[in-house]
Amino acid sequence: MDFNKKIKVRITYNILVMILGAVMIALRVMGYAAEIFYSYGIAYFLCGLMLTVKNCIIISNPEKMKKLEIVEKDERNLMIYRKAIQWAFILYIYASGVAMLILSGMGLDMAAEVVALCLCGLVLIYFVCYNIVKKIN
Repeated sequence: MDFNKKIKVRITYNILVMILGAVMIALRVMGYAAEIFYSYGIAYFLCGLMLTVKNCIIISNPEKMKKLEIVEKDERNLMIYRKAIQWAFILYIYASGVAMLILSGMGLDMAAEVVALCLCGLVLIYFVCYNIVKKIN
């Protein structure tokens, strides 16, 4: 994919994140959602806004775009990125297991079940993504 097109896709994605944040804020203000929706809505909206502005600046400056393209396509950076994701995934699995044991030991079975379901969801998402990537490559 052309790098210019890739940046435009990122801008579109970031605008969608901003819209999601605005919807979350609106749902909370109208009283249809929990208090946490307000905080997450603000966070989503601001992150989407910042990344949209950043990518618009990059797309308007060919020199910055060329430098970013070189950095993103560098094999060493890609290897570091993949290793970091791998470590994060493994550490999350172990931390979730420990959290489930601790929460169960404290008598917080519902919280332990939530952690277990989040872990199951993550593993399910991993397997779906793995099979998609496997078919593409």
